[in-house]
Amino acid sequence: MSLQSALRTFGGGPRISASERIGSRIHILDLECVHGGKRHRAQGKGLTHAAALASAQGELLERLCARAPERPLECAPIEAAGPGAIDPRSTLLFSERQYRDRRPPREALAIGDVLVPDPITAQTKFAWTGASHYQIGQIRRVAAAATYFGFLAEGAAHCIADSNGMAVAETRSDAVRHGLLELVERDAVAIWWYNRLLRPPVPAAWTDSADCRALLEDLSDFGPELLDLTHDLAIPVVAATGFTPHGFLAMGFGAHPDPASAARSALLEFAQCVVNRGKSPPGQSPVRASAWSRRDDQPFLHAQPEAARADRGPVSDPAEHLARLGLDVIVVDFESPLEISCVKVVVPGLRPWFRRLAPGRLYDVPVSLGWLSRRLPEEALNPAAFDL
Repeated sequence: MSLQSALRTFGGGPRISASERIGSRIHILDLECVHGGKRHRAQGKGLTHAAALASAQGELLERLCARAPERPLECAPIEAAGPGAIDPRSTLLFSERQYRDRRPPREALAIGDVLVPDPITAQTKFAWTGASHYQIGQIRRVAAAATYFGFLAEGAAHCIADSNGMAVAETRSDAVRHGLLELVERDAVAIWWYNRLLRPPVPAAWTDSADCRALLEDLSDFGPELLDLTHDLAIPVVAATGFTPHGFLAMGFGAHPDPASAARSALLEFAQCVVNRGKSPPGQSPVRASAWSRRDDQPFLHAQPEAARADRGPVSDPAEHLARLGLDVIVVDFESPLEISCVKVVVPGLRPWFRRLAPGRLYDVPVSLGWLSRRLPEEALNPAAFDL
């Protein structure tokens, strides 16, 4: 089943609402459809119109499959939910300070501050949905409010659902692989961004492909720099950073066992960011302003040749690789059209790129790799929330 056919099962085909080009080869498409009385939007990018359309269709299908289920779900506090329940705090990763200082949702949204949900206690009840441990197949349960968009029942005040780790593919294994690589990418980005780590440029071989050369040529007006964000997980992660003509920061990222594929993904996402910055520059709240202007005091946004690299690969199977590192890969299988697999991959402990400042990898990895001599205190982390 094609992505277009799969989307039709939701009651109608999507339409292209916008189409843009950068240079002669980069295509950026906006796609939208109406389902369940709501308008859903997605965006795709590619080196051909067909590739950009498929990218947008996949993203739109993720969002439709991740809608809140109509079936009843069992509700219980974490300790009463059974040994297979994943504590949502291990994936939300808000710090005690963030909970203490949180603003009411409307106020936070109005000023562009980080949205922090209500704290979780031993008495907090969640609705639980089924999942599985990918490496060993054991049944797991995850909080529905952290999994499904538009979920308003038990636990909704304590969780924020997002698309981290969501992926669509023709097979479950491919979908899990794509979702897992996204989690690895965002973990590396969070560790780099909030610690403002100096990272080296990518080796020249990583961009020595026809696609990367074409992308760099079409993006030459924006001067993207490619940074090597590869960290302790040993899977190549690439950041593309640069500035729009109006001085706004544009970024793109990619993670893949093949470094050239990671660089290609980062450049395509950078192109997408350039287009979106031109449509609607980020809000200039005090929290965000320092991150989006061209500033000489932000060296972490530029490649630093003297910065140390992390060891990498070879990694043939990312899930097995993470298992060897002691990380659990949990998979939620969304209800999706036949012949299409849509999943959300969850790895407790990996950092999202949102400003979530609980103890853990955010502080530990830079020290373990020798990039910092000591863990930064929470108040010393980048005050600007990451915003792509």
